[in-house]
Amino acid sequence: MEKYRIALVSINDKKTIESTFLLKDNYQLTVTFGYKRLKTHGLDYFECLCKMRKKLEKKGLRPKCFGASRNVYPSGMCRSMGGGRSAYKMTLGKHVDLCDIVDIFASNDDTEAVSIEEQLLFYNEWSKSIENVDEEE
Repeated sequence: MEKYRIALVSINDKKTIESTFLLKDNYQLTVTFGYKRLKTHGLDYFECLCKMRKKLEKKGLRPKCFGASRNVYPSGMCRSMGGGRSAYKMTLGKHVDLCDIVDIFASNDDTEAVSIEEQLLFYNEWSKSIENVDEEE
C-alpha cells in the first residue's frame, strides 16, 4: 500500500485542495479529500487514475499529478510490465527516452492538470510529430 499527497485543482477557479491517493494491490485506488472518499479499480494503475479523474471531473476537480498532465502518457510496455505506474513525459517532435519516465502519481512545478480528452489530443499530436523524426536526433 502506498500513499501520495496530491493537490486537486478546481476547474472553475484553479484553487487547490489537498487529497490523499491510496494505492492498494490488485490495482485499486482510493482518494480522500475533505469528508469524501472515492474508490476505483482497473487493469492497471493508469486505468485506475483515468477512472478516478472522471469521477473527480464530475465534482469539478482535477488531480495535479503527472498521470493527469497534458504531456504525459504511458507506453504499452509501461502499462503491461510496470502496472501503469510510470509514463513518458513527451515533447513535440522528440522521441521519448528512459530519462523521460515519470511516476504517474508524482508531480512538479510544471505539472498541468488537464482533462483526459486534452491529454489524448496531445498524445496524438505528439505521435504525429515524431513520424518523420530520426531517433538519433
